[in-house]
Amino acid sequence: MQKNQFDIARLSILIFLTSSCLVAGQVRREGLCPNINYLSNVQSQPLQGTWYMQTRYPFLDDVFYRCQETDYNLEPNNEYTIRTFEIKNEDDSGRVGTGRLTLLQHGLFRVQYDDDPNALPFDHKILSLDCDNYIIIYACQNLPLDNKHFEYVWIHTRVRNPTQEVKETYMADLNRLGISTHQLASTCQENCEDFEIKKESIAQKQSK
Repeated sequence: MQKNQFDIARLSILIFLTSSCLVAGQVRREGLCPNINYLSNVQSQPLQGTWYMQTRYPFLDDVFYRCQETDYNLEPNNEYTIRTFEIKNEDDSGRVGTGRLTLLQHGLFRVQYDDDPNALPFDHKILSLDCDNYIIIYACQNLPLDNKHFEYVWIHTRVRNPTQEVKETYMADLNRLGISTHQLASTCQENCEDFEIKKESIAQKQSK
């Protein structure tokens, strides 16, 4: 099978899964991806460090986890290594993921996770950024077999539990940008105190 046929087949499976009632899906809309303006003057350095997931369009099994955070570490080749952490609500078990982020141009980057190296990559746009408080990230995928697209929105903050003022500010940014807030799902960042101790041991176990 040629590569483009293989990619279409993979995406067709993704469409089926995210359209079913078995998983929570990202937001599906009519038409092709809109032309969303992003911060084309943002360089890579502000991404450095730890960010905590506050709210997002639900995607796959994210809704079954809490205490989600992402560490970005800038490497000399201008590529980031990524490490994500989260706790499963059902049994308090932890999950660690690793990957790479490549800056395509200011404000635009691509992510590839190590646990799914064959996944179709797509571009992420930084729509709004306050380096000390929050970042709004947007992505979109056109569906080749239908006149529809999937939209993704993630809001990360610099602290696990930001102030109400910070929340109101990024929600106002979303409204200003014309991003729908109705489908946003909040991430629970409660009862995460012991996760700082657990995550290193989780990472060591998963690397063996």
